[in-house]
Amino acid sequence: MGCDEVGRGDNLGQGTPKKTQLLLELLLKDILPDKLTAHFHDTYGQAVANVQRAYDMGLRTLESGVAGLGGCPYALGAKGNVATEDIVYAFENFGIDTAVNPSKLAAVGDWISQQAGLPNNSRAGAALLANQKQHQATSPSMPDATSPVSNSPYVQVEREDWPGWITTITQAEGYTVSQAGSAIKIALSRPENGNAVTANVLESLTRKFQELSADPSIFDIVLAAEGRFFCTGMDLTGDSGGDMLYTEQEWIYLLDCVLSPWLFRETLPVYIHFGL
Repeated sequence: MGCDEVGRGDNLGQGTPKKTQLLLELLLKDILPDKLTAHFHDTYGQAVANVQRAYDMGLRTLESGVAGLGGCPYALGAKGNVATEDIVYAFENFGIDTAVNPSKLAAVGDWISQQAGLPNNSRAGAALLANQKQHQATSPSMPDATSPVSNSPYVQVEREDWPGWITTITQAEGYTVSQAGSAIKIALSRPENGNAVTANVLESLTRKFQELSADPSIFDIVLAAEGRFFCTGMDLTGDSGGDMLYTEQEWIYLLDCVLSPWLFRETLPVYIHFGL
């Protein structure tokens, strides 16, 4: 079927390190660890320990949510995903280099929690912020972790105007492309029709992804949109239908190619973010 990885998810958050070990011992008899991913929720407070056990057993794709965002509609008392800040703090103290700055990550978690109007469910993130605020009070020259950091476009990002992104580097039919350091933002730019895309736009975006897949300096791709809707579908009016040059399977393969240059460089992960 062309499946690259199989993810096992504990959406109920009822897993424990022992249960995680027993399941992985069974799966690893027939499946290589680099073909498995792990996804843990923290409803019962076991998520960080489960992540550690999965890592110790060879898994390297471990999903998380900044500030512990997420949930499960059918789990009573559900909490979100294991917090990215918590596992970064844990791994760094295990002696594993994550290539992530915990303080800046905590600032991102605090920012996104405020934007979403949700509590920050990261224990490590909240503690790091509290400590830095205390240091700020005693050392006024030290930057506050909740203040924008000039060399981090991720901390500076605002929902409406995205300061920190350089001037648009490409303006094509239906979308624009901006860059900040190693990050690229592709924003659909037809809000008047709900950002419905034409065949021509899809083909142009495909060429852009192919171009990005060959650029070793790009590590993050942010997909965003102008207006209220991200994308309401295909625009097949007039001549916009065109000839569809890429099948669904080819698009999946294309996205895999964009990721593939960095899949095995653990300290330099690449993420594709779907923005609202």
